[in-house]
Amino acid sequence: MRYAVFILCFTLLSCGQTLKTGLWRGVLSMDGKELPFQFEVKKGDTLSIDIINGKQRIHLDEIKTEGDSIQIPMLVFDAQIRAQIAGETMRGVFIKNYNRSLDLPFSAEYGKERFPAADSKTNTDFSGLYDLQFDGDSKGVGIFKQEGNAVNGSILTPGGDYGFLQGNRAEGKMALSVFDGNHCYLLEAALEGDSLKGTLYSGKKAITVSGIKNPKARLNNASATVLKKGFSTLPFSFPDLNRQPVSNLDARFKNKVTVVQILGSWCPNCLDETRFLVPWYNENKNRGVEIVGLAFERKSEFEYAQARVQKLKDKMKVTYPLLIAGAVKDASASLPSLSGVHYFPTTVFIGKDGQVKHIETTFEGPATGIFYEEYKSRFNHLADSLLSIP
Repeated sequence: MRYAVFILCFTLLSCGQTLKTGLWRGVLSMDGKELPFQFEVKKGDTLSIDIINGKQRIHLDEIKTEGDSIQIPMLVFDAQIRAQIAGETMRGVFIKNYNRSLDLPFSAEYGKERFPAADSKTNTDFSGLYDLQFDGDSKGVGIFKQEGNAVNGSILTPGGDYGFLQGNRAEGKMALSVFDGNHCYLLEAALEGDSLKGTLYSGKKAITVSGIKNPKARLNNASATVLKKGFSTLPFSFPDLNRQPVSNLDARFKNKVTVVQILGSWCPNCLDETRFLVPWYNENKNRGVEIVGLAFERKSEFEYAQARVQKLKDKMKVTYPLLIAGAVKDASASLPSLSGVHYFPTTVFIGKDGQVKHIETTFEGPATGIFYEEYKSRFNHLADSLLSIP
């Protein structure tokens, strides 16, 4: 009898819960605030999940299930969701493996919308560009587009953008959210005339946001990083993924225009820049240009960083060398010719003569629309100019 009961229990555990395909509504609980996002479960040869943010889909293909448990690794990030499946619901936690103090409760329901249904009682239109201030200090640009009650957009800051924010207008206010597998943001704001006021929630932080509509809103694109006095080059020497040293003095960079990408696998903006640089390099490498990535990771141990950066290389199909440069906290000290590494990514353009020609510290990603187009144009103009010099 006991044997029969054991067989029955084992069978039930082995069968576990069937994860329903289709759209789900996920929620991250952030100290009393709920950040909603949507994802789609797909079943082909393997189980996969697409996180949906506006036009963006983040494809996750390393899903593991056992019984009623599910483990969802977050693309290249050192993060995951672990949850229990119970029919059309899930309960669990969003985990940042490198810092468990940042864990957030996670839940999900099948077939639910990202935000509750919006009303049509107000005619407030949030569309437009905004000059933004955060906690009355740092500045940014709000980029919002409204169609009916649906609102999409992004926020651009000197350190990059907040990705594809998606949401709606309800009761005269807008609520937008984004979850990219590592960072999570929720913006709630109201509009009075041309003045925007609200709160931006990120993980366990909340900051006030205020802004004014301005069709000419722009950031000051002055670089936050410059060469220190007395320097004209960017000396570096770091190991690649096979522990082989790579230096700025190596033959592969001699008499070539070189783009140095200062990045981290933990940085969504860095992934967006990599998605731009990979095809650009593949199309232009025969023109006498090289790209090299200097990766600064969350931990200083080589094996840890190697695993994270190797995953980035594989997922992004990176064809230029990625070097293990150290920990994020050591970035400025590791590149002593620079005034400091303040933002990721930071991109350094080096001429054929080995001299630094330009440093870019603001990356405007695809979520920023016209600003992304301007970035690509600016990048190509600068690269073409440097390549045209004998």
